Amino acid sequence: MQDEVRKICEKEIEQINQKVEELIEKIEGFRDYLLKIARRRKTIPIEPLTLCYFPEMLSILNTFPSILENGAVTSCYREMRKVLENLSWVVFDDLLFFRVKNRRGNGEISLLSPYRFISKEWYDWASRNQHVIRNLGDFKKEIKGLPEEIYIYGMKKGYNWNKKKIIETFFEKISYPMFLMLINADAQIPQELEGIVPQYEVKTLRDLAIRDLENIIKDLKHKRLSKSDEEFIIKLSEKLKMNSSKLIPLYPSNDFVIAFVSKVSSINLQKLYSEYSHFIHSYFTSWHIFPFSSVLEFKIYKHQLQIFADTILRLMNYYFDLFSCEGNKGLKNQKEVEDGI
Repeated sequence: MQDEVRKICEKEIEQINQKVEELIEKIEGFRDYLLKIARRRKTIPIEPLTLCYFPEMLSILNTFPSILENGAVTSCYREMRKVLENLSWVVFDDLLFFRVKNRRGNGEISLLSPYRFISKEWYDWASRNQHVIRNLGDFKKEIKGLPEEIYIYGMKKGYNWNKKKIIETFFEKISYPMFLMLINADAQIPQELEGIVPQYEVKTLRDLAIRDLENIIKDLKHKRLSKSDEEFIIKLSEKLKMNSSKLIPLYPSNDFVIAFVSKVSSINLQKLYSEYSHFIHSYFTSWHIFPFSSVLEFKIYKHQLQIFADTILRLMNYYFDLFSCEGNKGLKNQKEVEDGI
């Protein structure tokens, strides 16, 4: 029976391997393009974290043909889930970090990247003490007051801003300073975790977060700030005041990171991530009993791989808007995406 399934699925396996090769080629193109930008642009103080992740991502994708050769389709889903998770993390960090960089000088952001090198020690401590941001709903609760204040101000000034647009602009403009001022733990770092759990000076972050507020208002107005706008921003920034002189970032859960990247990119990574989770838990239906037991399994996987590849390339296309050589306007045309840059 297994030999019969293998023979029937020869065409599907060939098409799957071809799709994997195409995806690898395009990811290599993205990698090479980002490497050129990182080397050429002196305005980038450190390498984008996404660039550092490409080697592992490509290594995982290169294992797919051998996994399929052994008929272990379920293992491919597990690896695809890992790619989605890790890619979301590095895009999340680069997004918040380089939004700061695209607006400010080099010296101001030398330490503003707490999630670049996360550690198990930080995760364990944060989990025990509930210093974790678990989902996007928690984050929206933290920011709710600011968009509401902006909406009321806009109504008074006759700016005609709707609440949905304010929220969207908030997510488009927020960078690490504002993010950390909103999402932080009221705690003391144990002595043994000093230097492992990150912490930041509140005053420095607050001054930079005010610039995030300025960019939000500017984007909503499509005009320069008036004196009354500047006064409102200073008043609004009072909501960011803290009693402590230092803050500790909350540790973000995988669900939050993936949801955040899904939100800002308008790409539903959560759906795929959730679907693939079936294959990492101890459900009997996810067990790989013996290879080449189902023709349908290969036909479904071919379809799912296409969805996965399209999603990854869409995310890369969105990501490269941050590093376009033409004023962050994105890749020049769809042909560049199709050709892998």
